[in-house]
Amino acid sequence: MYTQTMENPNTNRNNKFNCWDVSWDAIMAMVKDGKGAKDISWALLNDDQSIMLMEETQDGDTQRSNFALNIFENALDWGLGITTLNFMKACVKSHKKVKKFTVAANRKGDVFIAYNGKIIF
Repeated sequence: MYTQTMENPNTNRNNKFNCWDVSWDAIMAMVKDGKGAKDISWALLNDDQSIMLMEETQDGDTQRSNFALNIFENALDWGLGITTLNFMKACVKSHKKVKKFTVAANRKGDVFIAYNGKIIF
């Protein structure tokens, strides 16, 4: 996980996003193993940087200052995986495949897919 500033398509303003780089093949392997949206979300949230941020901000009392609380309040434990799977389904329907893409979530819980630093889904 890393942070990146991108334009939020809902507000047309720059937002700071927590981002995870995702490999199409890795997600497909998880799906073939019977994993679902929650498993994909937990795999993303289980990276070292995400865990470190949760530990560092655990004393915060709001979702703005506590990343773990943000995950809970915005249901990111499902939202990241659902958005990832919806994007991949849309790619399959349009016969396009993006080898690597980024899942991005802001503090409000909006989850998007980004490619080359721009939100595309």
